[in-house]
Amino acid sequence: MDSFLVLKFGGSSFNVDGYNTIAEQIRRNIGNIIIVVSAIGNTTDLLYKIINQENDTYDDIFTLHHNLCVDLNISFERVEEVLLSLYTDIQSYTPIDINTLHFSRQKYTSLNITQHKIKIIRYGEILSSIILQEYLSNEFNARLITASDFIISNNSYKNIDPI
Repeated sequence: MDSFLVLKFGGSSFNVDGYNTIAEQIRRNIGNIIIVVSAIGNTTDLLYKIINQENDTYDDIFTLHHNLCVDLNISFERVEEVLLSLYTDIQSYTPIDINTLHFSRQKYTSLNITQHKIKIIRYGEILSSIILQEYLSNEFNARLITASDFIISNNSYKNIDPI
């Protein structure tokens, strides 16, 4: 079985200097490398503000990711597609006051709301993964894979089996 080096980078690593550091780490550790990333900067906080209906911070998220692509001199096209999907998911997210629902529907509705929140929050890591892959593909054979490529769930959230 092949061995892999796993490198984890947090959100504060994602600026021009941070991306150069990541590339340097890869140059020093040629081989099978898996890079795990967090969302860029305060993206997760901004997404939580949206789902908690504190603020509409979508424009801030869009600007943050657009500016980073410009600073890194990489294409914004794939990032913009994901941001547009995020916008659509935000627009379809309408939390329901489960206190007003009939008891038998509470669990179902609560689960749907939770799934939609998770769907929105995960965009942070998806966006940072795409930007990193775009940046690294100029020099390395970088391939983007997500957790969903490795995890199978029956949606019960109790029986998640890694492949």
